[in-house]
Amino acid sequence: MLRIVIICEIVHFWVVLLLPLFNLITFFIRFAGIINSIGTTSVWQTCGFAEERADFGQAFRKELVEVGKPIGRLRSWVNAEAVDQKEAL
Repeated sequence: MLRIVIICEIVHFWVVLLLPLFNLITFFIRFAGIINSIGTTSVWQTCGFAEERADFGQAFRKELVEVGKPIGRLRSWVNAEAVDQKEAL
């Protein structure tokens, strides 16, 4: 059991070696974001609960229609009138 744990740790030793590089890259990305945010003014554009509810309802209905199309086609295919036997031959 101990042997398996040691082997797994040896296989992934490269992760430990790359952690300082990852931290350095992350630092510069975050630092660039801070520098970019200094030059702009922050503006929060929020909408009220009624607008949010209306937007959600509209999006929900749109998605419901999209889901309903294949279901409607499947229902019409399943419930189609049986073809007359003479016409089928």
